[in-house]
Amino acid sequence: MMNRQLFDRVIQERILDFMPPIYHEYTPTIQQIEKVNETKDALTLEPQDRKSNEPVPMIYLDDMYEVFREDEDLDELLRFIANIFMNNIYRTPPMADPTFDFSRVRDKVVLQLIDRRRNARLLETLPHTNICGMAAIYRIMMRLNDDGMDSVVINEGIMKDMGLDVDELHMLALENTAYVMEPEIITLDKGAYMVTNKYRIYGAANMMLDDIMNELAEKLDDDRFFIIPCSMHEFIAVPQRTSRLENLKQMLAEGNRDFTEDKDILSNEIYAYDRNTGKLQTA
Repeated sequence: MMNRQLFDRVIQERILDFMPPIYHEYTPTIQQIEKVNETKDALTLEPQDRKSNEPVPMIYLDDMYEVFREDEDLDELLRFIANIFMNNIYRTPPMADPTFDFSRVRDKVVLQLIDRRRNARLLETLPHTNICGMAAIYRIMMRLNDDGMDSVVINEGIMKDMGLDVDELHMLALENTAYVMEPEIITLDKGAYMVTNKYRIYGAANMMLDDIMNELAEKLDDDRFFIIPCSMHEFIAVPQRTSRLENLKQMLAEGNRDFTEDKDILSNEIYAYDRNTGKLQTA
């Protein structure tokens, strides 16, 4: 079994052998891509006359190496990667179209909460709002249904094209998140509630929605409650009067260590919400 470093080099050197001559003017390049909570190695095919802001299709080599480890058929995998490139190389994403009208997607802008420390490098490139050791970033949900989603993270260029500043972008995302993502409050045992959304993705953002937090206060019969950020996709709310903070911290630490995938971890902190002030803070 070849190691990961050799695998990456072989894929880069051989991919054009599995593509028609028309693609041989492209240059296979491996670059590191900053994603939420992780950095991934991506193989791209760059045309000789590529403009600096022109997008190129990319394949994440981390994922391809896992496929290779299962069947070790390198030629078949190279054919698979080549087909992906050929099917996408002339398919321009709408966001790459210089004539794209961003006013058409204002109602699709939603909020995602991520860990600020883990994503410090990524946040250098994105408009965001700092919230208690977390950061709110913003996505355009181009497709969202029971079969999956396609989304675009809003960078400085997209925000500028939308004619917004960070505060305006944040308010727009707050307005949209509830009806785009459809929050759900799920009853758990012992007077606790899990909050997510219909699609089970980025549901922790609901802690930013006043209506959801007020509803939780009513259900818990407590104006002050703790929030356990299980992942970026959900959180648990429990009343302060019946909960011990140290126990909750231990529960979260064990969950992040043993059950939550690294790419989904939101925070190592327990948060507290006070309905009387509408304030969220680190407990």
